[in-house]
Amino acid sequence: MDRFSISAKTAGTRLAGAGVALGGLALLAAMGLTVADIIVRNLGFNSILGLVELTGIAVIFVACLGLSYCFMISGHVVVDIATVGLKPSVIRRIDAVWTLVGAAALALLTYQVAIEGSRARETGETTPALAWSLLVYFVPAIVGFAGAALTCFVLGVRGLFLPDGQDDSDPPDATRDSQT
Repeated sequence: MDRFSISAKTAGTRLAGAGVALGGLALLAAMGLTVADIIVRNLGFNSILGLVELTGIAVIFVACLGLSYCFMISGHVVVDIATVGLKPSVIRRIDAVWTLVGAAALALLTYQVAIEGSRARETGETTPALAWSLLVYFVPAIVGFAGAALTCFVLGVRGLFLPDGQDDSDPPDATRDSQT
């Protein structure tokens, strides 16, 4: 692998890692707000306004912004039934084709979410409790799905065209537990 490929993959992994970190911070904030809500309700005060909405936004951050990183470290589930006994280079190419199918599906999902986000923006829809624009739900989903589609596309193309006998072991913590 040439130096540019390694640098680009490292940069991609760091960018995806930043998405995971942002999702993790959102989840921590949601947990903190939930604990605070329980405490203030037990003290006799009203619930924190918009807690359900804020928790929903945090879940979207976690789920959508973590997708790219999950694909980059091979953290997704792979079930090998039909490929048992095939050469690793054949399995890698089959995986690459399905990764490209996943990239296309994620690109379509990104497009559909973007259309719905645009409609919500045009109609001025807001969240019920906080009256925030629904874009707080749509933007992280669009960014996460688009990043995951791009990641799958790059990984799929690399898997298809990686020379036989060359191991694509970057990132170093990528594992594949299903090959037993």
